[in-house]
Amino acid sequence: FSAVMKALEMPQITRLEKTWTALRHQYTQTAILYEKQLKPFSKILHEGRESTCVPPNHVSVPLLMPLVTLMERQAVTFEGTDMWEKNDESCEIMLNHLATARLMAEAADSYRMNAERILEGFQPDEEMSEIFKTEFQMRLLWGSKGAQVNQAERYEKFNQILTALSRKLEPPAVKQAELR
Repeated sequence: FSAVMKALEMPQITRLEKTWTALRHQYTQTAILYEKQLKPFSKILHEGRESTCVPPNHVSVPLLMPLVTLMERQAVTFEGTDMWEKNDESCEIMLNHLATARLMAEAADSYRMNAERILEGFQPDEEMSEIFKTEFQMRLLWGSKGAQVNQAERYEKFNQILTALSRKLEPPAVKQAELR
């Protein structure tokens, strides 16, 4: 959920006005659900207030990305990812994430039992499990040489690719001043 919502909020996606308009016309109820429920819920999650919204017995994998991002601060910063860096309530949001991490640790058994209940009877396909490994994904996305490049360069290249694809789908509007 979180990854999909973050992807939909990327600048390369939000700038696609014609696409968003077409989706709103064709899937009106889903668009309303997205705007009225999913976006606000995603915001609550990333502000660190999710512990008040979702009881641990309904979740098998809690939202870990804000905590992981916080713990890896010296690493690459995604553009627009860290709410606590551009918000008036930045310290409160960061403290919410730390408090939520503590609650997640306390509720680890509940998460584990819920996951076991959901996965009861599931038999993983060992051959398919390879595609979910980080090493495989990096080789798939970047090739064997690209996987060796540092993280900042990979993210910059990925950002450039997404921007190019977005502009290809909907070229930027040409301003009148540029035409003269």
